Amino acid sequence: MKPLKVRASSVDQFITCPRMYYFAQVRGLFPKIENPKLFFGTGFHQGVAEYYKTFSLDNAVNKYREWLAKASARVLELGADPEYTAESTRLGEMLLIEYVAFARVHDDFSVINVETKFEVPVWDTQGKQLKVVCPDCKGALEAVASCLRCDGAGEIPVVHTGTFDAIVRDNYGKLRLMEHKTAKDFPTELSIQLNMQLNWYILALNQLFDEPIHGAVYNITRKVNPMKARTPVVKRMYATRTDKEVLYNKHMLAHLAEDMLHREVYPPHPGFHCGWKCAYVQLCTATQECLGEKEFEALVNHGYVVVEDKEVEEDKDGD
Repeated sequence: MKPLKVRASSVDQFITCPRMYYFAQVRGLFPKIENPKLFFGTGFHQGVAEYYKTFSLDNAVNKYREWLAKASARVLELGADPEYTAESTRLGEMLLIEYVAFARVHDDFSVINVETKFEVPVWDTQGKQLKVVCPDCKGALEAVASCLRCDGAGEIPVVHTGTFDAIVRDNYGKLRLMEHKTAKDFPTELSIQLNMQLNWYILALNQLFDEPIHGAVYNITRKVNPMKARTPVVKRMYATRTDKEVLYNKHMLAHLAEDMLHREVYPPHPGFHCGWKCAYVQLCTATQECLGEKEFEALVNHGYVVVEDKEVEEDKDGD
């Protein structure tokens, strides 16, 4: 029996906007042209990951360029602005070099794992693994016995999946999560302390290690030209989660997972994310305007492809 997966990125989407979550996760729509504002984030992260695997700047830059060769060809073929794409990719490489220079001076930890995928149970408030009614047989007596999805159980366990950027051990021997973000500006200390995605990562990490997790090392790289910047481009921040917070987040994830998997209505939550983070603004507007089914599906086919059970890229890019 395959469990139902709740990904860290999909929980973030659901909290930000249920309708964005619906288009991305329920319908599995992926934009044919990536958001240019987020274009180099994936390549930057691949480069940083390669640096922490080999501690070689050359390897990190080559990894970024490998990604660039594939990604640029794809987005240009699909109609992206060549000038903007070239500018973004040049900036991505400069920021990668700037981050490595920062890391060589400020890193005070040893790297345990890099780009580690995880899968852990989602626990209900009674301490049992969360299970939901099978979406195929709906738990109906006449259908359960022959249901291949749930193997006749009528319900399916739920797991939480995602990818850690890195796991590190600091000079005091404390285990920490390490995450990387690119953003227009540095976030506030409060926004880091309240960051929801960190909640889910630290919760998962607590289930995988038999020792305390002492929060997260959070590296933010501003999306500015390092040659012109008058203030720091890279900043390292720290976030912690107490045992009480971890327990609270454990229960909150269970409630969110149940809501996500049982929900039938997905209203929009408009906000600043509509302009930079959401790839479904046209579809959202068309839904509000009650566009006819034929016209709506034509809009979908024009701008999106359907990806079945895709491994969603974790959101590592800020505003």
